[in-house]
Amino acid sequence: MIVEHVPPPNVAQKYRIPKIWRGDLNSPLGKALLEADPDGPTVIAVSKMNKDPHAGLIATGRVFSGTIRRVTRST
Repeated sequence: MIVEHVPPPNVAQKYRIPKIWRGDLNSPLGKALLEADPDGPTVIAVSKMNKDPHAGLIATGRVFSGTIRRVTRST
């Protein structure tokens, strides 16, 4: 049902972003948000934070533009 009835971000953001973001839609950031541009600046709305005893702090959110990549740490 979700696949059939909920539009993908690159379609939905064209009408949702003007309602939830008050910035300049003609700016580079505004255009990246409207297009859900994976190469644009990374913009994430964090909706929930949990503390896991093993993993540490875990954020749940929605990516509006940009790309999230796993970062490996050197110890």
